[in-house]
Amino acid sequence: MKKYIFAACIILLSIGFTVHNAIVLHGKYPDPQIQTFQYGETVQIGGYQITFSGWQWGLSDLLLEKCPGFVLVSAKADGITEDARIGLIEL
Repeated sequence: MKKYIFAACIILLSIGFTVHNAIVLHGKYPDPQIQTFQYGETVQIGGYQITFSGWQWGLSDLLLEKCPGFVLVSAKADGITEDARIGLIEL
């Protein structure tokens, strides 16, 4: 019986330690501010003005079509994952 109580105490201490570390890390590195923009809206970033002018959603072959030579990191030898979904934003 003492063995089970000891194991339960170790598990509870581990959970408490994990929660404590999560709280400390969140205090040091708070969530970044998230901004959303509408389609066609112009955004000022640094010295640049960027306008979102298009959006495409498709499989990884879309990436090869729009960005020839770009290698998508994957486990396959050819570098392309056929079932990967890709979203491209045109600026």
